Amino acid sequence: MRPVAALLQVKALHRMPFVFGWVTKYPIPAEFVESYVRPAHRDAAIRRDLRKFLRGVRPKYTLEAAEKLRAFDKPVLLVWADEDRTFPLRLGKRLAATLPNARLVEVADSYAFVPEDQPAELVRHILAFAGVMAD
Repeated sequence: MRPVAALLQVKALHRMPFVFGWVTKYPIPAEFVESYVRPAHRDAAIRRDLRKFLRGVRPKYTLEAAEKLRAFDKPVLLVWADEDRTFPLRLGKRLAATLPNARLVEVADSYAFVPEDQPAELVRHILAFAGVMAD
């Protein structure tokens, strides 16, 4: 994990698909990237936890959780980037169809990290969903 964390520190790699290139349409400000990658680079405990998590991921658990979504009847807001390469919009539509009380909104001009590419748009949808302001 340490070599991976060190590679994430290399600014020239940030727009590469295996770093942030497929999850953000636009470059992320340097101070934000630092807040994402610095902890794993500097803290062995974070790297250990990340390694432990990655080794424990199993499709079995994902499939079990997916089945339980059908019974979740609380309101759900799904904010999805319409140009997302990592998680295509068809997956958002499938998730919305699975959740009984879901609302899917599409955000233009963004990839998976909508909070980075279109933060104001995301906030607008969250506030509208929470009933704080009209959509």
